[in-house]
Amino acid sequence: MRILVVGGTGFLGSEIALKLVNEGNSVKSLSRKISSTLKIDQTLGDISSPNSYLELISTWKPEVVVQAAWVTEQMNYRSSPLNKIYAESTVTLARHCFEFGTEHFITLGSCAEYGDPHGPCNASSTPVLALDPYGESKLWTLDQLRLLGSTQKRRITWARVFQPYGRNQDPARLIPFAAKKLASGEKISIKNPHTILDWITSRDVARAISYTLTNELPLVTDIGTSIGTTVVETLTKISELLGADSHLISTLEEIPAEKSPPDLVVSKDSPLLAAGWRPQDDLTSGLTWALSL
Repeated sequence: MRILVVGGTGFLGSEIALKLVNEGNSVKSLSRKISSTLKIDQTLGDISSPNSYLELISTWKPEVVVQAAWVTEQMNYRSSPLNKIYAESTVTLARHCFEFGTEHFITLGSCAEYGDPHGPCNASSTPVLALDPYGESKLWTLDQLRLLGSTQKRRITWARVFQPYGRNQDPARLIPFAAKKLASGEKISIKNPHTILDWITSRDVARAISYTLTNELPLVTDIGTSIGTTVVETLTKISELLGADSHLISTLEEIPAEKSPPDLVVSKDSPLLAAGWRPQDDLTSGLTWALSL
């Protein structure tokens, strides 16, 4: 298939592009940066500027488009005004892609769309709750794409990714940040250590995206492992793999005693898992790969 990965040189986009090209697809990347290590056809472009990509999609006519570009900077992505720009630009991109023949438009959503749930998440039954501009923009985009796909009679996949980690991740994100600190013998204090998260490697996210191409799944598809691990357990595992002293890890519990911590984990009966897809990494193998150990 001819597949365009928007944000194809980014953290998740690059893994998705690599997976798809290794499976024999014709893959191109549209991104604001050119990668010297990603060996595919790359075009400089910005999702917020249609003039930077219209020639590409009108002449190459991708059958599938994977939209992996969004504001992701750890320090401000939750509140950034860029969320609205990426939301509107994603819908505009989808409209143009359908105009030039794209049959399947895949966008990366986020488990943040669930707010602070306290139990397994399943897109078919778990309520969504936007707690910030990031979540609000994601849910608005989903609603607009749902309507667009229906009116254009094209396939939409909203891949709601849970807690991704892997190589080349923003160093301010928890796992690379903690690993750097622990490897150098520095102490690290963590907030909300008992929050339960569904950690999934970026290469497993790529495998799941690939699976959606040839398997019928609901419009909204949760992408995770269904295995929850607390933040403190995750960091303890990192210290173990690095051979670091686990006593370097201290906790700053911010959740009141009367409240239980959030539990952001994909349900075991979610459609992706029910269809037979399984992640290939567990936490140990995933961290070993992500940290290049």
